Amino acid sequence: MILVTGGSGYLGQALVRGLVSAGHRVRLLVRRDLHVGEAPPGVDVRLASLTNPSEVARALEGCRQVFHMAAVVQRWMPHREEFSRINVDGLNTLIEASRRGGIERFIYTSSFLALGPTDGAVHDENTPRNSLEPGNAYADTKRQADGVARQAAADGFPIVTLYPGVLYGPGPRTEGNLVGQVLIRHLQEGLPGLIAGGERRWCLAYVDDVVRGHLRAFEFAGAGDRFILGGENLSLHQLFARVAQITGTPAPGRTISAWMARLVGRLQIWRARLTGKPPEITPDEVGIYTHDWAYSSARAERVLGYSTTPLEQGLAATIEWARAEIRDMERGF
Repeated sequence: MILVTGGSGYLGQALVRGLVSAGHRVRLLVRRDLHVGEAPPGVDVRLASLTNPSEVARALEGCRQVFHMAAVVQRWMPHREEFSRINVDGLNTLIEASRRGGIERFIYTSSFLALGPTDGAVHDENTPRNSLEPGNAYADTKRQADGVARQAAADGFPIVTLYPGVLYGPGPRTEGNLVGQVLIRHLQEGLPGLIAGGERRWCLAYVDDVVRGHLRAFEFAGAGDRFILGGENLSLHQLFARVAQITGTPAPGRTISAWMARLVGRLQIWRARLTGKPPEITPDEVGIYTHDWAYSSARAERVLGYSTTPLEQGLAATIEWARAEIRDMERGF
């Protein structure tokens, strides 16, 4: 039996389907306040708090492997400590419970943001982290959690850490599906512009490739291994140029300066505190857009047999999905 946390998210749902298709028995650990939707047939759902040791221990009973994907991925929350409580404390709790429960393999899904910016270069898993580490609360706590995972590996715990790039591809419109949400907005009404001209590079990773990378890591990775699961590195300016080629929708033509974006972000946070409506951008998030995040998946390709979908193919599938989502929204679904 495999325990999966975060199985109701964008990547998590795809991974659960992949595990079930491969014949694995799966159990989901799900927050009590979360709507799970329809889990695949045969999947066991356990309601528990990730930071409650006794509830986590009960969820682990009968399991021998863990995929830990749960995280707070919102760009902003009124109580910043919630990011640390789930992203860092939750990982600690699950690792300790897994140690006591005799878990044989623990696959932890981190983030490219945990590795730091790559300005002017392409980094891999072993590149020393840049001392300049811009980010929002999500990025900050994923870096902290990465330290927890590395220490656990050094202590002999059978953990494998995976670093997906910027995910794209068809899937539910959750916070983790940022590219999909941006594409929907771009196709519906256009974007006001790109921060700093959209010239910084990002490592784009097609969601189905990342799922296969997780399954390959489950089969072939060794304890303590770390792998980047990415794809093509390109700027947002280049990405929207390719979107324009496929859709005929012009790419955003305006540049939004970083200082202006930070000002808008501060105003949106002020509004969020008054109204509860989440901001569309935050000042901390703007800092991420002013750096390169370009990575190599060469080690995953060499060790795991990881492979990537050509960007044009993956982007076409994502655009087709986005258009279907727009049609559903227009019909009120």
